[in-house]
Amino acid sequence: MQIIDILGGTSEADIIYKMSEVYEIIEEKELSWINAGAPTCIDGCGGWCCAHFEPHIMECEAIYLASWLLSNQEERAKEMAMGSSSSKTDGCILFDAENPYHCTVYC
Repeated sequence: MQIIDILGGTSEADIIYKMSEVYEIIEEKELSWINAGAPTCIDGCGGWCCAHFEPHIMECEAIYLASWLLSNQEERAKEMAMGSSSSKTDGCILFDAENPYHCTVYC
């Protein structure tokens, strides 16, 4: 069962639905931008522009991200909630230097 189903009828569910719509629009626009020749990371990039950066997010983004993590990376979400995540850094907790895209959620 998806988190959205459990939250059905709540204000959080409405936020998640609306954020999904926003992210769909962003993905469509991003694809057009990429196809037009968007800049890419250089070969060998270690994601250093993200490694020591903790993004500021709005509450609606946090709710969306939490629901996504619970639906797609449940164990990691539980670790993060308990403060025992092995991915602690001095930046974004979603950063992974070993992942070729460096973000464990958005890429």
